[in-house]
Amino acid sequence: MNLKRVRIEDVALAAGVSTQTVSRVVNNRPEVLPATRQRVLDAISLLGYEPSLFARGLAGSKSHIIGMIAEDLSEPMMAHFIAAVELEAKRRGYFLLVSSNINPDPENPIYARMLASRHVDGILFSRLGEAQQEKQYLQDLLAQNIPLVALGDWREAQGMVSSVGLDEVDGGYQATRYLLDLGHRQIGLITGPSENSAAINRRKGYEQALAEFGIAFDPSLLAEGDWTFGSGFRAAIALLQRHPEVTAMFCENDRMAIGAIQAIQQSGRRVPEDVSIIGFDDIPDAAYANPALTTMRQSAEKIGEMAAQMLFEKIENPSLPVQRIEMKAALVERNSCKKCSQ
Repeated sequence: MNLKRVRIEDVALAAGVSTQTVSRVVNNRPEVLPATRQRVLDAISLLGYEPSLFARGLAGSKSHIIGMIAEDLSEPMMAHFIAAVELEAKRRGYFLLVSSNINPDPENPIYARMLASRHVDGILFSRLGEAQQEKQYLQDLLAQNIPLVALGDWREAQGMVSSVGLDEVDGGYQATRYLLDLGHRQIGLITGPSENSAAINRRKGYEQALAEFGIAFDPSLLAEGDWTFGSGFRAAIALLQRHPEVTAMFCENDRMAIGAIQAIQQSGRRVPEDVSIIGFDDIPDAAYANPALTTMRQSAEKIGEMAAQMLFEKIENPSLPVQRIEMKAALVERNSCKKCSQ
């Protein structure tokens, strides 16, 4: 195996250009003709050249590293977000540093350690710390003049930093409206954590759809989960005990929906003959549930890609105005819902 390091001089020789031209291409400088740029990129690919990020950082006052502060890394959708961000970062010659903030330390938030020595050129985040402290953390970050982009439906970021996410209210509305159109009127809701903005807004959509059909909101038809299979199972059992007449449930994510399916089946009822179930996210497991889960699909890959692009634009032009991009969830019909027979 040849472990010889490919040098910038090797790329320059292969492309028939100077080392300065290779450096301009590597650093994405504009003053290179398109044909020349392509020759250099082809040579880089052919030779497997990996530019030194340290050297690039010294030359351009950048580390060529972006940070991502994520929530629970075990969440399937978060994995898709991260994969999309990393792909965009690699395409631009950046490394991605990811930290989970599922159990944040209020006295020592991860972003502070990042900022201490300016190790990152920008931060993309879905969570910064404990709910009551996130706004202060965000203000501290903005005071450091570091480029920021919020990923998802992040309430405290509105009007302060740019963000990319899903129209959660519309998603919750569409899921509930689908059940209503099937004739269901006794519809339970299994929510995510009460302080989570996505959970809050999906519930708002649920309430809006009920209101359109003249159905009064009944808080006893709600059961709170924590996004996990087990919490969906427990919440479904609780709902069935309180309201055995329920004919449908909207679960605010797919993992809770799959847990709810198991709970309903273990109670002696059938899905969808007795109780219809609709989930949210369209994780890979949804298609293989028994029965296959009808759900609202969000394109985590597209949201992650757009958020990364927005962050890189902010890195290049810090004066860009704050903007919010929202995408719509799409209904995926499978086998867990049917028309109400009651």
